[in-house]
Amino acid sequence: MDIRRVHPVDYRLFQAADFLCTMELLELKRVNRDLSPNDLRFFNGTKEFTKTYFKKMREKRFAG
Repeated sequence: MDIRRVHPVDYRLFQAADFLCTMELLELKRVNRDLSPNDLRFFNGTKEFTKTYFKKMREKRFAG
């Protein structure tokens, strides 16, 4: 586990990185059919997660 201190000027970047990593992990859980009941309740199901959250996030992704 890598724990780093974040300075106030870096909060936005840190929050964005945390959000993107969390969404990618949730996508892995969705693919493996391992989403928790809380995940499903929060996103109103896997279809809603993919359509409303993950797909829109992926559209904003930088080409690497």
